[in-house]
Amino acid sequence: MIGSLRGKVLQLNGITGLIECAGVGYEVELSLKALQALHAGEEGFVYVYHVVREDASLLYGFADTDEKLLFTELIRIPGLGPRTAMAVLSTFSAPEFIAVVERNDAAAFKPVPGVGPKLAERILLEMKTRLEKLSLGTKVQIAPVKTVDSGAEAVREEALRGLITLGYKEKEAQRCLESVYTAGMDTAELIRAVLSLMLRSNHK
Repeated sequence: MIGSLRGKVLQLNGITGLIECAGVGYEVELSLKALQALHAGEEGFVYVYHVVREDASLLYGFADTDEKLLFTELIRIPGLGPRTAMAVLSTFSAPEFIAVVERNDAAAFKPVPGVGPKLAERILLEMKTRLEKLSLGTKVQIAPVKTVDSGAEAVREEALRGLITLGYKEKEAQRCLESVYTAGMDTAELIRAVLSLMLRSNHK
């Protein structure tokens, strides 16, 4: 099983990265934090969770061990698959997610694609017990966050693809992108801003 990747970042497309290691290109779906730490054309590192199915072999990349550990625990919850787990971790940072669980805030999951009221309650119930047993807090600095100068239109297109990959509807994502975009944002910053806007809207 693949546990991590270090190599040249050939391409970043939405929230998907192509990382070349020893001549082999690995396509990895990235958390927002991992996406922020990578820069096309330079060497990068991600922790990886490898999902093997009958019809596919999928890689999910994370910035640190806390993210990977939370992902591993989330996909153990019945009815919650890898794609939904990535949507949760892209909506909340690890500390934010822990805070949501501690305050038993099911409403916080409203903007997360694939998480309805019943699944939100199940996440809170199961993760509250598991978080007490997890050893979180060992942060690994991968690389400084870099601003990707891809041009405003390219950044918006990549962010839109990333949001659609996470499960958001195109029209809603497009509307939010236009509302929050400011010059100089990179893809990860723009996606994070959209998710923050959706969270605020669902708490009004």
